Amino acid sequence: MDVFVNLDENGRMTLPSRIREKYNTRQFILEDRKSVVILKPVMSMNQLFGALPDIDIKKLKQEHIKEVADEDTKSSG
Repeated sequence: MDVFVNLDENGRMTLPSRIREKYNTRQFILEDRKSVVILKPVMSMNQLFGALPDIDIKKLKQEHIKEVADEDTKSSG
């Protein structure tokens, strides 16, 4: 879907509401590819894991921290 947007005098672009609502994010990665500019939505970890309600984010983070600490212990011992 192509959407026409304008830049204001400060270089700001306003995305149409249907685009903002579709991606539900305020952060995008801008890629400059020769004659094409691409905006890619960036989702937060909570948004990504929110799609999978059975995942406990805090527990997952704690397990990751423990695994890293265990690896550090093994590599230094």
